[in-house]
Amino acid sequence: MSKKKWLIEASTCFLVLGLAACSSGESEKKSDDKELNVDAKFDKEKTDKFYNTVTKKLGETANVDDLAITVDSPQVVPDDELSKNKNGQFIKMNITIENKGKKNHKISELLHFNIQKGDTQYFATVVSGATENHLNGNISPGEKQSGIATFDISKEGDFKFEFSGFSKDRGIWTFTQEDIQPAQ
Repeated sequence: MSKKKWLIEASTCFLVLGLAACSSGESEKKSDDKELNVDAKFDKEKTDKFYNTVTKKLGETANVDDLAITVDSPQVVPDDELSKNKNGQFIKMNITIENKGKKNHKISELLHFNIQKGDTQYFATVVSGATENHLNGNISPGEKQSGIATFDISKEGDFKFEFSGFSKDRGIWTFTQEDIQPAQ
């Protein structure tokens, strides 16, 4: 096989693999045949076996590593503050984290928080200017910080808010659509 032909075949193979990887985004159909974008599917059983999980109700505190985390009732973010939401509603989770350890902890709503509904995970949605007081940054030993994380989630179902650090420990707070407070 000539070097030129081999190079063309190898390039074609990489192009096909690249296109296949890019087209792996998930979508579902609602009952009215409109496409619904889903943030991510995951293997719930495999994930649950991996973590040491503390499950709490809203308003209760979970100790994850050396952080004490309290999650209060979620609240709908007014639609006039945001562009069209793809999953149904934007909510903000009110979170307080106290560092009871001896070292600094960097918190990122994009890395540490998610909401689960069945086998779907919704990741934090950072909306510039629409909401303030996002919980991101450094928490020093003995310090307590409060803030929010925003999510674009469906309008029905049972949910789990998850905080996971960089260990095998995580906290989960369960809530339903009825627990979500209306926009103010």
